[in-house]
Amino acid sequence: MQTAEELRIAKETVVTGLARPVYVTAPSGDRDRLFVLEQRTGLIRIVDLNSRVIREEPFLTVPEIATSGPEQGLLGLAFHPEYASNGLFYVNFNAAADGATHVRRYQVSADPNVASPASGLTILIIPRESAFHNAGWMDFGPDGYLYIASGDGNRGDNPQDLTDNLKGKILRIDVDGDDFPGDPDRNYAIPANNPFRGREGDDEIWAYGLRNPWRCSFDRLNGDLYLSDVGAAEREEIDVQLAVSSGGLNYGWPCFEGTRPRARKCVGPLIFPIHEVVHDGEPWAIIGGYVYRGAAMPALHGKYFFGNFSTGNVWSFRFDGSQVIGLVDHSSDLGRIVRLSSFGEDGAGELYVMDWSVSSGSVYKIVARFAQGDVNCDGNVDAFDIEPFLTALFDPESYAAEYPDCDVAQADMNLDGSVNAFDIEPFLDVLFP
Repeated sequence: MQTAEELRIAKETVVTGLARPVYVTAPSGDRDRLFVLEQRTGLIRIVDLNSRVIREEPFLTVPEIATSGPEQGLLGLAFHPEYASNGLFYVNFNAAADGATHVRRYQVSADPNVASPASGLTILIIPRESAFHNAGWMDFGPDGYLYIASGDGNRGDNPQDLTDNLKGKILRIDVDGDDFPGDPDRNYAIPANNPFRGREGDDEIWAYGLRNPWRCSFDRLNGDLYLSDVGAAEREEIDVQLAVSSGGLNYGWPCFEGTRPRARKCVGPLIFPIHEVVHDGEPWAIIGGYVYRGAAMPALHGKYFFGNFSTGNVWSFRFDGSQVIGLVDHSSDLGRIVRLSSFGEDGAGELYVMDWSVSSGSVYKIVARFAQGDVNCDGNVDAFDIEPFLTALFDPESYAAEYPDCDVAQADMNLDGSVNAFDIEPFLDVLFP
């Protein structure tokens, strides 16, 4: 049985003409829309995935966005797990008034494409310390709690400080409760099993020892949490917190940059990255992505995608629970994404990547390079594909030699991750509809 692991990919333009897009997402199950964050305008734009047109009226304009630093602005968006019934969503941004990180809740209006600005409610505020290292990713975990990535504010002593300090951390809060009824700036509850609840320090902290986690994501299949943390000068790192974790893990910054020790000391055991990039001062700023779980490219199921802002290149690998395997550089297929700012998923789990340009920012979808059945890769599915299909089926080595610009996954007609006799009937269905 020949596997289709070597599937080659391409980037397909969804929309362009955006202003510094930094994130895309969608409510679970929404297959018709993408919600795009413009960092400096404070706009949340809706892209119609059927027409691939940006709606003229924004979903929401987040008021008074801070823009004094290149890392400030509108940075995160998360839809409540019950969004379909309650219409609640959450944004993460730096406010112009104080530069602080604000997490705010809004609600959609009667029009599903327009939010109600008047519904804004402050959930949490993290005071400003610097215009840099704000992180800003948020998402709901499989446990229903909201996870928030906070950067270290460009101060290395913050990530190891668990006393009155929410910077350089992953926070975990319950947005459906309120443990602080007398505080208008704290409208949430502390989950009962948060690791530092009831101890001296900040009960919101779930994990610590992070510099500027950009970006994080949950594997939508098993709930594992991937954290990509931007390094200082020599190393970038990717950490994984397994879904079975009870939290409280220390990812080591500033005591370590990746696995390289620094002139700092940490208290307690440290968690080292599953993957690090050693670049010794070469241009690097890691951009974390997602474990692919969409339906269009089953050969890529379980592969984690990440990139480099400085070069615009994209890689992927699998994590088997103990080590990284199958690291692939996709640069030759995707080309350089000029200012790679973030990855994102749509409601069906398909994968997107963004170009952070000022007025020509773009959203690209990652797709298979060739259509299923186009086994000779000439752009058509026709009788000329019959012979290469049979070669791929019975002699994959000869196929690879004869069609070096193709990949055997184009013959995986039933999308089960392998090429075998079960692909014959669906191939004939495509060839002779």
